[in-house]
Amino acid sequence: MKNTIRISKYFLIAATLSFLLLNGLYSAESKLKDAKEQPSAQIDLRLNEKTAIKIAELILVSVYGETVLTQRPWKVTDNGNCFTILGTFHGKGLGGVAEIQINKSDARVIKCTHGK
Repeated sequence: MKNTIRISKYFLIAATLSFLLLNGLYSAESKLKDAKEQPSAQIDLRLNEKTAIKIAELILVSVYGETVLTQRPWKVTDNGNCFTILGTFHGKGLGGVAEIQINKSDARVIKCTHGK
């Protein structure tokens, strides 16, 4: 009889702990799922041409060095959702210019290249 009570007691403890563990895992999974479904806060920057040029120069200098600034003045094209910024080639003969596309709403770099 005592063994039966002792086994029942351990069974009850094990069942309770299992329930709490599973409930905790389910709760954590549910919260993670909810967090994934929530859209991240986005800010529409609505970049203008002047700001796009400043961002482009910062990025181009970090990629190609200070000499890229000799390609001023920049040729800026408004493509609706992004700006395309091209450098000006001042030399004779062969050479290329930097080109960068920047998204207007979030300032994300879409493309960054340099011609040869």
